[in-house]
Amino acid sequence: ARAKLTLDPDKTEFYVGDTVSFTCTVEGHPLPTVLKFSNSTTDLKDYDSQAKADSDIITESYSIYYVHTMTLELSDTSSYTCYGENDNNGKKVATTSTDIVIVSNVTVDLTVDDTTPSKGGNVAFTCSVHGGRKPHYVSLSKDGASIVDTSTDSSFCSDVDLYTLLCSYSINNFDYSKNGNYTCTGRNRAENNGEVTDTDSKSVDISKTVEVAIIPASDVEVDYSSDYTLTCTAEGGLAPHKVTLTKPSADVLTWTSDG
Repeated sequence: ARAKLTLDPDKTEFYVGDTVSFTCTVEGHPLPTVLKFSNSTTDLKDYDSQAKADSDIITESYSIYYVHTMTLELSDTSSYTCYGENDNNGKKVATTSTDIVIVSNVTVDLTVDDTTPSKGGNVAFTCSVHGGRKPHYVSLSKDGASIVDTSTDSSFCSDVDLYTLLCSYSINNFDYSKNGNYTCTGRNRAENNGEVTDTDSKSVDISKTVEVAIIPASDVEVDYSSDYTLTCTAEGGLAPHKVTLTKPSADVLTWTSDG
């Protein structure tokens, strides 16, 4: 006897929701009497012509075959086996196997505990990354610049289950320079040595307040006609667009962002 297992489409890596047809064929003379098609845990077809007829089994001159069509789920990653027997001066056995892997489009969900924090506050980022197999790479970036990723920090993510990573990162003493667009990126291996990628982004900005200060902060006596420097600083959740230094009788200097 000789067993063959063919797949349509002819590949070994699939996405969740793909449809695949397995054809388990057993050839021999005399005609094989046993055909079994199974995955690693379950018999999907168990045929013995001496036990009972089966309309799913197609018989030809020197072969029998069975076609099993299925829409794939994550749990269908497995080794699939075609097994057959015939009796040619004693039982002859044939078997062949094919491993397939199910890959889903990786999904990323980024949550931020406070997207409008106060200056000096703490912000926690949590990124959940799920795939048809465990994602192999996760990163957190700000405005395109990497902050942390799994290739450089093994403590960034932890396993939730066989297919999900949970990644956590905190920024303490949040200031205006940390305002921006934060993005979590997840990657999962795909067929033909490729990969699938997904991202999720959140903007984090300190509440739109403005803080100003004059240096020196206290009164200073200077000689008449002497030069003296006053420094006026202004910062806010958005870059201030107008700064004015005044004295009681009139404006001394006004600066605007448009010149």
